[in-house]
Amino acid sequence: MLVKKRKWGFVFSVFALSLATLVGCGGEEGAQKVGTSEGAQEQKEEAKPEIFKVGDVVKLGDLQLTLKSAKYVDDAEYTPAEKGKVLAIEFETVNNGKEQLYFGAEEFAISTQDGTQHEEYFGHDDGFMNENIGAGKKITGKIYFDVPEDSKYELVYTPSFSWDNENITFEITPQ
Repeated sequence: MLVKKRKWGFVFSVFALSLATLVGCGGEEGAQKVGTSEGAQEQKEEAKPEIFKVGDVVKLGDLQLTLKSAKYVDDAEYTPAEKGKVLAIEFETVNNGKEQLYFGAEEFAISTQDGTQHEEYFGHDDGFMNENIGAGKKITGKIYFDVPEDSKYELVYTPSFSWDNENITFEITPQ
């Protein structure tokens, strides 16, 4: 009976010591996370997303994107603009990587100053849809949006196949 008590006492002591060690380690990790979290918040505040304009050459990974122009155009004869205006955005995209790169119109989102997001306009025959850009190659095209008239728009490009959720934000002032 004495051997059983000692055995259970030994097991309990080992368990209590292990638990105390784990609790002590957990406290240190929590303190480190708080410090890291504050540092991460400071970095986020310092690294505010840059907003680009028409004409800026912007690089995101292997992709280089330039908006050449943004202007209102007439809607197509049989496809009226539901919101009132058709905004044509002409772009040039370069793949600076060593592998093929997907680029598509669905990766763009446009919104008016009140935050309302608007849809792409499909009435023109020369509207860009999507393309795989070969390594070292470039493409040009136009993307059309059905929008209400506004003095500024926000256009956000978010690549579909990205692990880090990075994007490019443009402030568009139609010509």
